[in-house]
Amino acid sequence: MKASRFNEAFTRVREMGFEPTETNFGNAVAAIGWCSKSVWEGKMNLFRSYGLSDSEILKGFKKQPRIMMFRQENTIKKMNFFIKRLHWCPQKVMMAPHVLLPSFEKRIIPRLSVLYLLVTRGEVEEKEISSVMNFLKMAEREFVEKFVAAYKDRIPQISEANEGKLKMEENLHTLNKVFIRNEFLAGEEVTL
Repeated sequence: MKASRFNEAFTRVREMGFEPTETNFGNAVAAIGWCSKSVWEGKMNLFRSYGLSDSEILKGFKKQPRIMMFRQENTIKKMNFFIKRLHWCPQKVMMAPHVLLPSFEKRIIPRLSVLYLLVTRGEVEEKEISSVMNFLKMAEREFVEKFVAAYKDRIPQISEANEGKLKMEENLHTLNKVFIRNEFLAGEEVTL
């Protein structure tokens, strides 16, 4: 990034209320520096199309600046999946924007496929998993040990699900019941 672009991004980030001592300050500068004004406005319009206000979008950006660095198609795919298939509220997704970071094909679909398979086979009970975010952010090795290897003998398709090759049903919103705290449903407070 050119020095002039960096200075402009630095100034804009400070104007948004970031302090240089904040953890996300560097990510915010990188995101602003990466986005041209037209790209930034396109991202804002994309999030507005889900009924989000500028204030809600900027709160999400402050929590996770990298949400503005993904291609629009990628963001649309994830937002549509969470809202339409899982019945999550757009405002709550923006309150916990980290959910937009993992790879859709390599992390989100495989993990939710595994969970769906475990739920439909009665292996995971209601309120058994602490939160959606913890489930998606869990280290790969821990996830495989806890949710794949542990059930491989009883559920042969579990490995296929973990590779994202298992077709999930339309009623994925039933997964919401297994989380002790679901930060994405309307009415739930998010504390990260």
